[in-house]
Amino acid sequence: MRLNKEFQLCSIAGRDFLIPVGTAVVDVQRMLDLNEVGAYIIKLLKNHECTVDELTEYIFQEYEAEKDMIQKDLQAFISKGIEIGFLQE
Repeated sequence: MRLNKEFQLCSIAGRDFLIPVGTAVVDVQRMLDLNEVGAYIIKLLKNHECTVDELTEYIFQEYEAEKDMIQKDLQAFISKGIEIGFLQE
């Protein structure tokens, strides 16, 4: 899993947004408001590719939530990210 380089993480008034840049502006014409965990995932993927298992472990270490819940929520985030285009497999 990796972040599409045509999206940039930006903090505005203390909130994290994923903003399309370059040719992605044509397809995604709005900013995406991220929660704390979503921003954490984007920050991880900004620097390197990660597997779903690696992301699950990073989130577990950072937030200490139940792994089953992390995996379920992560899968939904990834599916939406691929659909919108900010994540690539």
